Amino acid sequence: ELLFRGYIQTRLYEGDGLPAVILAALSHTFYKSSLMVFPPLFDRAKLPYLAFWTFIGGILFGILVKKSNTVYPALAGHAAFDIIVYSACETAPWWVW
Repeated sequence: ELLFRGYIQTRLYEGDGLPAVILAALSHTFYKSSLMVFPPLFDRAKLPYLAFWTFIGGILFGILVKKSNTVYPALAGHAAFDIIVYSACETAPWWVW
């Protein structure tokens, strides 16, 4: 959150900020998806599902940062999001734990 919403999004922010929110969410989704490709025990069939929800979460966290003018609520929400979404996988990605 500190990198993607705290730095990237705030650096890209112009006008209504929607392009910055989308670009930060896309870059975060790409980052997390690339981490999911490499663990040998991870079920790669779940990658589209997890990438979709990671992007949706990124949009919501970006809006939260924009509305609250701080990254802290998004940090807490992101931690809860990872536990809820990724713990549903039998072999959750390593960064969840």
